[in-house]
Amino acid sequence: MENIWLGILKEALNDLAARIDSPVGGAKLRTAVKKLAEDRGEKFPPEGMTKWTAFLDSFPSDITVIRVPGSDVLVVPADRPDLQAIAAATAGSSTTAHGSAIGRIRSDIFEALTRIPKPSERAVYLPDADAVLWLKVDEIQPPNSVQFPLTTQDAEIALRRKFAESGGSVTEAAKGALNQACYSEGPLRQFTQAIRSYGLIQDWHVFRMNALLARLREWAQTNELQFRDEWAGLEKPQGGGSLDATSATINKRGLVELAGLLSDDDIARISVPLDVVLRLLSTR
Repeated sequence: MENIWLGILKEALNDLAARIDSPVGGAKLRTAVKKLAEDRGEKFPPEGMTKWTAFLDSFPSDITVIRVPGSDVLVVPADRPDLQAIAAATAGSSTTAHGSAIGRIRSDIFEALTRIPKPSERAVYLPDADAVLWLKVDEIQPPNSVQFPLTTQDAEIALRRKFAESGGSVTEAAKGALNQACYSEGPLRQFTQAIRSYGLIQDWHVFRMNALLARLREWAQTNELQFRDEWAGLEKPQGGGSLDATSATINKRGLVELAGLLSDDDIARISVPLDVVLRLLSTR
């Protein structure tokens, strides 16, 4: 691939990773790359590109692609070891030094719970499709959909302060640095740098996942939704990874997740009502 595509890919990935401070789902990254390329007058997909994941794999020195069984791939910049550690923990069935399981949340739901939205957007859940949809404020919310609780910077900072006070592997020195980061300019970014400096990446990941799972369960109960094991990454592996096996999960993943696993030729052969495509593949 020409260097122009590496530049577009890195810019889109770095922007998304910085904005959500977490690994980026492959389908979401594909949408961002396509938009950025078209804004610059480039035709997407580029000539020679077959499958999206193969395109991502062609830049091993610049990005890290991590496969998650039964879900979309996770992509992180090569210079973000903190996000690589989170993605690796998400993909595997790791345990902490104390033997407790590391929680993981499906990438689209994780984003809905952690992304600080712009004033013009909101995330809703579609129970029938088991999918997350991001809407603009002036768009009509689909029938039977349920809005996710809004995430604010104050709430994210409060969670990080709670971790700083949690004790355990958080030493007094680390506690001071983490609290200082929370009151700094750019607190989320500074906090991430602090946990990297004190070797607390996995501890923070476990703490955060447990808090998010509790929030997810409370949201489901409040809205009379049945909690799905798939939300917490507890689904059974999807077998050999063939197109037939993947398409069998469409109701659980939604077209957004499926798009990250298919080539453009595969996508072109899918027959789906246009209104559904426009909603599920909307770029916010």
